[in-house]
Amino acid sequence: MKGATLQCLALLVGLAGCLSAGVLPSYLSGYGEHPAYPRSSYITAAGRSAEGVRAAELDAKARVAEQVRSEIESITIMTMEEGGSEWAVDICSRIRTSATFGHAEMIRLDPNACVSDGGFHYAFAYLSRAEISRVLSVQYTAQSRSFRENAGALAGLEQALPAYTAAYRQARGAFAGLTAAAFEIRAVTGRVFRPYDLDAGVYADMERARTGLLRRTEISVDIAGDPPTGVREAVAVALTTALALLGPGVTIAPCGPGRITLEVDAVVDCARGRFGPTCTLGLTGVLVDCNSGGVLAALDLNDPGFRGAHSREAGRALDELRARVTAEALAGKLRAALEPVLPLS
Repeated sequence: MKGATLQCLALLVGLAGCLSAGVLPSYLSGYGEHPAYPRSSYITAAGRSAEGVRAAELDAKARVAEQVRSEIESITIMTMEEGGSEWAVDICSRIRTSATFGHAEMIRLDPNACVSDGGFHYAFAYLSRAEISRVLSVQYTAQSRSFRENAGALAGLEQALPAYTAAYRQARGAFAGLTAAAFEIRAVTGRVFRPYDLDAGVYADMERARTGLLRRTEISVDIAGDPPTGVREAVAVALTTALALLGPGVTIAPCGPGRITLEVDAVVDCARGRFGPTCTLGLTGVLVDCNSGGVLAALDLNDPGFRGAHSREAGRALDELRARVTAEALAGKLRAALEPVLPLS
């Protein structure tokens, strides 16, 4: 009976809080390795708080997660510094800005390493490298299967650009997820995850095929309306330059077989106001599949900057308007309008 009472009291003490310590163990002070959790097999951290045991436990877990996040960020920076393709740098850049450890539930606390000392509470958290690696590898395999299916479907969609573009975006997003997962595995194991190299090869082939398709895609520009000659030329140059920067081949021509045409309405309105003549440009259009006659996208290319003014002469106002119609002013609007139907990078 006496033994049972002592066991009960011990249990109650354990539930009430941490043990008191005369000398704080080195693994809780942050300078030593816990003998049961070697760093070669575990990612560990000690937490400390004056606000209670729970706060110390949360601090310990957060410190473990931060080690993983920091290592993921280091891997992305190193990968970007090594150079490589534009898409690799872009994906790494996005991972770096959003790097997190998504499996906080696998960070555990050692109940025997909870200590209260000098008004502070200490806790010890650990993450098994082998355990998290197994979980992440299983998840990666499932994601990889989905990515390869999406990438494999692209070859049969090259004659249907909107469908190809949708599949490309899905595959690209899936690969970005694979990259983040591979970097997370590398962060917790300290080793390069070789299955990712195979998927990266598939993605590189996919990007080469996309670039080739985009270069073979010819977009013609057909300007309707009756703008003044100088403005018409400025619109044509700005549109063709902005389109060429996005990747496809560009010509100035009406709709024709095997071609996509950007039909643009350019309307110039000049009026004399209190402070002199002002000229504005209205720019809208549609992207047309010349084979089917179907409209692929509607474009609103209007910009408040397409405006010219002069205190006396309408010709000077038109000159100022023409100078404001540039590829830089149109590039962002064109990209936003064309991304749903063209596989832009």
